[in-house]
Amino acid sequence: ATKLGHPNVLTVAADAGLIDMTIAFLEQATRRSVRLLSTTFTWPKSVVLVDHKAGLAQAIQAAAGGIPVRIAVATPKHAYEVMEALAAYIPLGEMLSITGANSGEPEALAFVRDPDGQAPRWKALVHTQALVSGVSLTAVHFQVVVCLQDHAIGPGDVIQLLNRDRRAQKRYLALRSSVPQACPTHRISDPVGVARYY
Repeated sequence: ATKLGHPNVLTVAADAGLIDMTIAFLEQATRRSVRLLSTTFTWPKSVVLVDHKAGLAQAIQAAAGGIPVRIAVATPKHAYEVMEALAAYIPLGEMLSITGANSGEPEALAFVRDPDGQAPRWKALVHTQALVSGVSLTAVHFQVVVCLQDHAIGPGDVIQLLNRDRRAQKRYLALRSSVPQACPTHRISDPVGVARYY
């Protein structure tokens, strides 16, 4: 921190989902006010806030219409339940699940190594935070993204989960009325508090 705060040192940080906590850390570490710069290049994105039932309904509607869908969930058990719900519209062989329980399997590893190349193989991708970091889809494939926000997913991770697909046409953040551990550090659990971070 001493070197970061030196007057002759310029600190540059880039973050697609910058939050107040990161800004506060940078100001403390550098002992300077943070100057925020943003790029003018962006794909239009909007997020529709819905409840869990409506979020799952959006995923099922996309699947029923033949629209590729990506669903982010909190746990492997929840991933299994979502895949069961989608199975009426998409054969299990055309869905990929990536969770901490199976992230070392060949199909999951292939997807992580080449998401844009592998995505067209799947009509649905259901995953946990095992797919948060370093995996971005820049080609248009999964047109609908649904994040079923739950106790194990914090606001920063929700932003990452929603934005894995840079060019998704529709994004839904499904919130429960109370998420007891949505952000344990700050104790933020209500939908308004969680939404503020997006």
